Amino acid sequence: MVTLAGDAPAGLAALGLSERQSGELERNAALWAAPTLPALLRYTGVLYAALDAGSLRPAQRARLVVASALFGLLAADDPTRRAASEPHR
Repeated sequence: MVTLAGDAPAGLAALGLSERQSGELERNAALWAAPTLPALLRYTGVLYAALDAGSLRPAQRARLVVASALFGLLAADDPTRRAASEPHR
């Protein structure tokens, strides 16, 4: 993503974006410099709220996998960046 963001015409073509969506390339380029959080703390929703991450023991966290549409399967404590479409945390 970062490489494609540096070549706007190639990036737009590869991602199927129009010229009006060129801001998406800039967000992709900035992604790797964005602050990180452990994967388990990055995501929100009813399942994550019910999981109550703060109550998990280290051995439990070590067995937990978080699914990310952008990054794939992540360990609970893997550092994860916020994608442009995600709310700030």
